[in-house]
Amino acid sequence: MVSEVKVSSKYQVVIPKAVREKIGLGKGDTLIVEVEDGTILMRRRPESFTEYGRGLHRGVWEGVDAESYLEELRGGWERRG
Repeated sequence: MVSEVKVSSKYQVVIPKAVREKIGLGKGDTLIVEVEDGTILMRRRPESFTEYGRGLHRGVWEGVDAESYLEELRGGWERRG
């Protein structure tokens, strides 16, 4: 969905009704505003940042044996100490 909005003299924009309805945005809801590569991104603030972040980067540890990894790290600490 693409919509066009105009920036007011107070740097405000109105989020089009179709967009508000599509994401269930209501009066008093909070948005997170980010800038990424020159693009403004607006997202609903999650109810819980813990739940929002759950599972992020889970692929980083895919295929890694966590116990072996920790044992290797601990071994390095023991050699230094």
